[in-house]
Amino acid sequence: MMSHPKSAAEKERESNTQQRVSPPSSPVTRQSCQSAKMKASLAGKYVLDNDKPVATSAVSTIAVPVGDDGLKFSASVTDSTFSNGPSLNGLLLSLQKPGSFSVNFDIPKKDFRFQFMERVRVWEKPLNLTYVHSVGENRTAVEGTLVFDPENKVSASHTLGQGRNGRLKYSYVHGGVTTVEPSYDLGKNAWDFAVARKVWESDVVRASYQTGNKNLGLEWSRNSKVNGSFKIAAIFNLAEELRLPKLVAESTWSVDL
Repeated sequence: MMSHPKSAAEKERESNTQQRVSPPSSPVTRQSCQSAKMKASLAGKYVLDNDKPVATSAVSTIAVPVGDDGLKFSASVTDSTFSNGPSLNGLLLSLQKPGSFSVNFDIPKKDFRFQFMERVRVWEKPLNLTYVHSVGENRTAVEGTLVFDPENKVSASHTLGQGRNGRLKYSYVHGGVTTVEPSYDLGKNAWDFAVARKVWESDVVRASYQTGNKNLGLEWSRNSKVNGSFKIAAIFNLAEELRLPKLVAESTWSVDL
């Protein structure tokens, strides 16, 4: 018995029925698959400071997800790890959950570093708190940032047991592209000023001035998921006689494995 070809209306009804019956893909499953990826990164730094020898450094990191709750384990090595043959120099192990905590273990120094992050509300505004403790240095620092709105926030930092120290900073974002950040260093009793502007989708130019040591900094940075990230900075010391600035170039590449 020959079957008649289905009409356009019948085909549309069958398509709608399949869409209703087929279960939608779970966003949690997609997110878990995306987060369950190993990531490798390589960062390099080049410093040219007048009469001083050229300084170069490199850091390689492998990050592995642990479970589906954002927990990550990472291991990083520096160029000193292999400069004189394989060694433990520069080897750092880390367990972290972004926005919650991180634990770092410096193997050569046998030093643990703990960092905890928490968000509370003050006057119905979010207050981001950070606590950092280094066991080897017996050093504890605390920092808090109060976000009034997307354009205005105030932050304060202090190292415990170090006498008069700390920094107060106010950040203002104008039009979503320009950021103005005056800050005051309590230990140095000096003001610092910085202005940054987003010029392209992933490029930022920044100028800063430190009144304590009279350093003027000019910086260009780019953060691209496709071509990697880089930063080029020139630092002029206005208190010294006319000389070439200190030049710093940094670049980072990362890839999902």
